[in-house]
Amino acid sequence: MIQLIQRVFLGCVLGLGLSSFPIYSQTQNSDRNLYLPVLPSVVVINTDLIYTNSNYGQRVSRQAARVLSDLKIENEVKSAQLAQEEEQLVNMKQEPDFKELAKKFDDKAARVRLEQDQKEFLINSWNATEQAVFNQILFQFMNQLTQIMDFQLVLTHDSVFWHSELLDISDILVSFMNEQIGDGTELESYADPWEIADIEKTSIAQ
Repeated sequence: MIQLIQRVFLGCVLGLGLSSFPIYSQTQNSDRNLYLPVLPSVVVINTDLIYTNSNYGQRVSRQAARVLSDLKIENEVKSAQLAQEEEQLVNMKQEPDFKELAKKFDDKAARVRLEQDQKEFLINSWNATEQAVFNQILFQFMNQLTQIMDFQLVLTHDSVFWHSELLDISDILVSFMNEQIGDGTELESYADPWEIADIEKTSIAQ
């Protein structure tokens, strides 16, 4: 497992171009003349950038935009239905049970608004959970990579006043995470936001 992670990670380094790291070491098989970059012992990572630029993060962003669009459509349909019911209710002002009907309508309207607000809350919670799951997986891999690549210190981007771009391995980790988990839909933790919020899929592309 450790050797597999190392091969994948070094493959990501090589795939992004050797020019990012000017210092190289030759592999034991000198006949092949294969040189690998020597990564610095102190590295910096930007977790927000890694998430945003990864296939996983981009998938979540697309799904969030589409499910919120579907929720907006659903809200408009329900608002139109309530407006029609309210118009019918206005024409019943002379009915003896008008006050009772009006109260039932007000209760229904409040319930519908609460339900729709809850759906938006569930979508936002799903979005936050998806990023938390990604970061948890990233940190697990980073813990292994720190030992495998012999990193002496790993800093987050927002904790450093300034750093050389040569220390930033965020782009490498984007490629690494893409190789390891793809867009995340095959993970056991994957959850469909439409199912979570009980919203019908109406957007063209899901």
